[in-house]
Amino acid sequence: MWRPWDKVSAQPQWLNQNGAVKVSNRNIGFLICYETSLTWPVLHSVIDGADTLVSLSSTWWAPASVQRAQHQAVTSWANLFGLPLVEAHNQ
Repeated sequence: MWRPWDKVSAQPQWLNQNGAVKVSNRNIGFLICYETSLTWPVLHSVIDGADTLVSLSSTWWAPASVQRAQHQAVTSWANLFGLPLVEAHNQ
């Protein structure tokens, strides 16, 4: 788990890597689980030229409200930037 205040914490990939990944002829911005609710991962993807957002999450352990919140957040981001969205959930 990432703990920004802890020096021995895991480091999120989006702090050190590109925000968009080239797949065929698309620039994909991948958002994993809670990243759909954070500003920086989405903006980092858009700044790096993402033309599609892909949201992946495993919410089998969480109440339905968590999946709904993630869906609403990522849908709002996609609408804000006019990007197509692909979602995958493990329930």
